[in-house]
Amino acid sequence: MLNSAPPDTNGRVGKNHYVQWVNTQLAVWDKSGTLLYGPIKGNTLFQSLGGTCATHNDGDPISQYDLLADRWILTQFAVGATDGSFSHQCVAVSMSG
Repeated sequence: MLNSAPPDTNGRVGKNHYVQWVNTQLAVWDKSGTLLYGPIKGNTLFQSLGGTCATHNDGDPISQYDLLADRWILTQFAVGATDGSFSHQCVAVSMSG
């Protein structure tokens, strides 16, 4: 974890998992408390896309679970780079819960 204040702790319980994202780090547990994935840098979710969301890991995450669609929605912002590009809102939606 980076030394960030405030910690921007954000977590949600889904049908089978608990996802927690604290500033720049993301992890997934099953409901019995077993760590399944992570902790990883949040921008890992966007690596295959390239661009600003893949290269910036600026935090202020939001994790949500859509019970009706059985999908996770995870977002964080990416502050504009020193090259003058604009800030972005990076959004990932799972294919299943």
